[in-house]
Amino acid sequence: MTTVEHKVVMHGRAVRSGGAVPAAAGAVLTHLEYSLHGAVDMAFRRASGAGRRQAWLRTAGQADFKHGEKTGSEEMSLYFESRPFGEVAEEYFAQPKLFADGPQKDDTPFDVLADTVSDVLNKRTNSERYDIGLLKRFQKLRSSVFDKDVSELLISGHRIDAATPCRIEPAFASLAQELYLQTPIPARVRVAGTLDMVQASTLAFELLLPTGDRVRGVWKGEEFETLRRLANTEIVASGMAIYRPSGTLLRVDADSLAPQRPGDGFFATVPVPMGGKLDLKSLVREQKKRGGIAAMWGQIAAEESDEEFLAAVAEMD
Repeated sequence: MTTVEHKVVMHGRAVRSGGAVPAAAGAVLTHLEYSLHGAVDMAFRRASGAGRRQAWLRTAGQADFKHGEKTGSEEMSLYFESRPFGEVAEEYFAQPKLFADGPQKDDTPFDVLADTVSDVLNKRTNSERYDIGLLKRFQKLRSSVFDKDVSELLISGHRIDAATPCRIEPAFASLAQELYLQTPIPARVRVAGTLDMVQASTLAFELLLPTGDRVRGVWKGEEFETLRRLANTEIVASGMAIYRPSGTLLRVDADSLAPQRPGDGFFATVPVPMGGKLDLKSLVREQKKRGGIAAMWGQIAAEESDEEFLAAVAEMD
């Protein structure tokens, strides 16, 4: 069995003379685990939370924490081991790839997380590496990790050079929040097309529309049989459309796949968003001169969290 070592350096006042504050260290470990699984899920099936996570996919996203040591003033190094995907995702690599830019056999969870972090830092609004769910996890790092006196996390090892580590800091959480707020709200849709490609290992599929456009999806059911039975037939996929920050469709999380009926050709189009996330910062800038919080009353979308609302209000001070 091959294992790959990665190091995560934690900086901040949470690291004291005797070691790290337990609450801060625990938060770092917990949210690293969430982030790794989300990045790996996206790499393999373009979905961070839709449907059942197969046993091999759970294993692919795992990294074992081996030990930690204080390596400097306000600095603690955490050491992890993980297995390359080629050893834990044999079922996936034995099949034709649905996505040409999928993970490589020698990649690890930390490798693909670093790729995802890079896309966020570069504000790639058309990225395939994150969805609205993963962005929401990333933005929560501010309150869950950085507000606990952790100033940054530096990830290195394998193909992440120690000289240019993957840097996760408050600015990263802020950029993730910006992208999250730009992302259109998931919406219920129906899409009609030919079930052109299916992948047993991930329950991912691709619809070919009469226009030549392709729509990717993830089957949220428990079994592959539904996809196998409908392969190469004209179907209607019903579920939630998940969009990128750019507003383009990322995938459909399908909870229903059925043969087409007369009239279903109406749905043979790529879904487009009907609305988007409210950019609270822009609202604050526009309303700042109109009376403070009172000017914002009634304009804040109900799905915005208290954290997002207060972050926007803080700009008014």
